Amino acid sequence: MKTILTILTVFSVCFLNAQDADERRGNKYYDRYNYYEAIDYYKASHQLTTEGRRKLAESYDMTGQNQLAENEWAKINRQAEKTSSDVYHYSLALLKNEKYGEAEVQLQQYEKLIQTPQESMQYTQLRDWIDQQKNNPYGFQVHLLEMNSSVSDYAPFVRDNALYYASNGNEKLLVDRKWSGDREPFTNVYTMSLQADAPSEPVSVLNEKYNDGPIAFSPDGNTAYLTRNYAQKNKQDGSRHFKLMILRLINGEWTSAEDFPYDSKDYNVGHAAVSPDGNQMIFSSDMPGGKGGADLYYTQRDNSGNWTTPVNLAALNTSGNENFPFWHTENILVFSSDGRPGFGGLDLYYTQYKDGKFRKVENMGWPMNSNLDDFGFWMEPGMKSGYFSSDRRSGRGGDDLYSFTMEKPFSFGKKLEIVSKSVKGELLPGTSVSLLRDGTEIAQLTTDGQGKAEYTLEENGNYSLVANHEDYFEAGHKFELSDKTADNFTEEVALEKDPGFSILLTVREKRTGDPIADAKVILTNNMTGVTEEFLTNDKGQVMRPVADKKINDRMSYNITLAKEDYLSKTLTYNRLLDHEGQYDVSEEINLKLEKMAVGVDLAKAIDLQPIYFDLGKATIRTDAAVELDKIVKVMNENPTMVVELGSHTDCRGSAKSNERLSQKRAAASAEYIKKRITNPERIYGKGYGEYRLLNACACEGSIQSDCTEEQHQENRRTEFVVVKM
Repeated sequence: MKTILTILTVFSVCFLNAQDADERRGNKYYDRYNYYEAIDYYKASHQLTTEGRRKLAESYDMTGQNQLAENEWAKINRQAEKTSSDVYHYSLALLKNEKYGEAEVQLQQYEKLIQTPQESMQYTQLRDWIDQQKNNPYGFQVHLLEMNSSVSDYAPFVRDNALYYASNGNEKLLVDRKWSGDREPFTNVYTMSLQADAPSEPVSVLNEKYNDGPIAFSPDGNTAYLTRNYAQKNKQDGSRHFKLMILRLINGEWTSAEDFPYDSKDYNVGHAAVSPDGNQMIFSSDMPGGKGGADLYYTQRDNSGNWTTPVNLAALNTSGNENFPFWHTENILVFSSDGRPGFGGLDLYYTQYKDGKFRKVENMGWPMNSNLDDFGFWMEPGMKSGYFSSDRRSGRGGDDLYSFTMEKPFSFGKKLEIVSKSVKGELLPGTSVSLLRDGTEIAQLTTDGQGKAEYTLEENGNYSLVANHEDYFEAGHKFELSDKTADNFTEEVALEKDPGFSILLTVREKRTGDPIADAKVILTNNMTGVTEEFLTNDKGQVMRPVADKKINDRMSYNITLAKEDYLSKTLTYNRLLDHEGQYDVSEEINLKLEKMAVGVDLAKAIDLQPIYFDLGKATIRTDAAVELDKIVKVMNENPTMVVELGSHTDCRGSAKSNERLSQKRAAASAEYIKKRITNPERIYGKGYGEYRLLNACACEGSIQSDCTEEQHQENRRTEFVVVKM
């Protein structure tokens, strides 16, 4: 029985009169942590409530009957009154039984139920991650120790070539006391020499009546930090709560144990780990104000040598349990958690304390972790070997001690190598490279003599590189970092030589003027027929060289702009090259995109040229067909879009004749489009005549207009208004 600091998350939500006598008796034993007796009564109940079934499932879990626990959680999750906590516990039971696909489904359902996914609860593709871990082990060799007993041996710690650990193997004790919770003897601290062939012995000075252990020591070995039960009167089987005791070695003798200043009879405190300088401590506790079950807390000595008020290590903690911390001399922290994506039960995780904060938490992987509980880690200063404990099935009974060796040091993050080249493949030393994550710069690097730069990335996400080099155009490159990314990987960025002429295209949102990143730009050189496709950078820009040109040559491009949720458009750009340098296309033609929305006039959104008709006629001219084909393209790209085609005239001529003519022209234009789009009923024509003038150029009857031809032209228009998306 390991002294895991935890709290049970089963709540009493049903009324007493809904319980039968067996369930009430089961509750009494459950509240006393006597799980075996509780199980017997819950099983005998003929009307077990949902709350009673939760306690039965917890009792099975606490006594290591994992399949029976899974069965009960499955029953609860088939009931209408199941809670998000029930779903979570069911998923943990599935993990312990190595049913990773089913667990992944339940964990994703849990995240939906709690609505706010927690920072450490990222369970998508869990099954794939576990398969990858097993197929690519980190580099540990694990061996079961011969000295394990038939009960529980766990939480190793080495001091002066002696292995200390907690065990409830009581062969050496005079009195056989057992905890009713799992019917195993109480835990005591044992030690065994690692140099001499000698048996394990209980450390009498450290052991009392109830549970003692685990134990940890200060770096100099002269202070012991012991987790121990509170001994309370009238508690025949010992209290459920644990406290942290401190003992000091003076003149070769251990002093009496002193209470840690922040112990309490109202909650658990234990599992201490001390920093390499001995002035900082991390421990586990389920004190109020935490994130979940048992959390990790940090304290340090003040100028008087007293421990300061503990601070919750929120960056490391989850809604589950974090315990059994170990603080290595290289400032590496190892701890166990059941609240992070893992193999099941408690998994071992590691991080590093650097620059006043902890780095990204990493799962230690297989074979250090299993589907059951893996915890109580210790590693020698050289970081090549050590010990840990686990209740995996390969052991001898209960929790067992294992040794391990490491083939490579711990990895913190993934090592990125950046290679800067020209588009012709030449390495470019001295390239300035900005590294961004989700659009925010995190590092500014310069490539070395080999055109390379390195950086360690610790957070998954979307990254981009922006490279600059004299006489070259700025270049960008995007990539994603995920759990599947190799520990060492390379990303290349290719820069194009500046030939003296270039074009700059900046795509913006029409209404706000904000740059649009990742917009598709299709550039067709009308002189050569070559078509290229690009995505705009975070500034909404694409910059391209204009090669093989000289002063007074001409350039001509067809430019298509597209972006999801925006109306795409195609434009033509013609320009005389009258100077060297860069030509800003957006200063000469409209490269703004309008978001698709009801009420938008497509003619304005995609810069449609006027639809011209011969005098008094409604026949579609060749030049008008070119413009109408642009509407066809937009509507085929948006198959649910419905458009009203409105034809308008100026005031000259009679209102009736203008209305008839505009209706004929609207119908002819709509018919042209209908024949070329899917679901032709999505467009209809309406002639408005002169009834919707855009200015004050009315001239009906006795009203005379002195408007210019340009003002009348403003009223002669065809609109394509989106009425439905």
